[in-house]
Formats: sequence, structure tokens, C-alpha cells
Amino acid sequence: MELWERNMKLYQHTLQPFQGIKEYSEFLSSKNYTLGIVTFKTYIEYYSDSEPLGLAECFTTVVCADDTIEHNPKAAPLLAYLVKAHATPEIP
Repeated sequence: MELWERNMKLYQHTLQPFQGIKEYSEFLSSKNYTLGIVTFKTYIEYYSDSEPLGLAECFTTVVCADDTIEHNPKAAPLLAYLVKAHATPEIP
């Protein structure tokens, strides 16, 4: 983990989001879609990686590795997201 964190700091300036992801996220938000994210990163990792890219503000609900004991491929992170976002798994 120490090596990973050290290298992330060294190369963070080279990271870029996939082409169009920020614009598409802003478009969906403008259409009143609520966006969220489930990630295996901790909150510290998520915000230190996504804020410089301008992506952190796109997501109103964030579930990180800190939120659950079990992680992917288990359902716990997605179930935690549903609770946190006050959402249901049914498709309207």
C-alpha cells in the first residue's frame, strides 16, 4: 500500500477521466438524475483521486470500502448504496 500511495502521488498529474465522462455526468445532473458511485477505494483515496479530476462533485451518494466489511464481488457495497441513497432496487 505504501508503494501504491507513493506512486499515485508521483503520477497523479498524468491521470485523466475517460473522455466525455465529466460532460455526460453534468448532462445527467442537469436532467435531474441523481448520480452515485460505489468504489473499492477508501474515502481518502476516492477524494484525493477524484477531486483533482473534477469528478467528486458529480456524485451525490458515495459508498467506499470504509462503508462495508465485505467488498466486491459481494453485494454489501451495492446494498449500502441503496440504503444511503434512499433507493430501491426495483426499476420504475
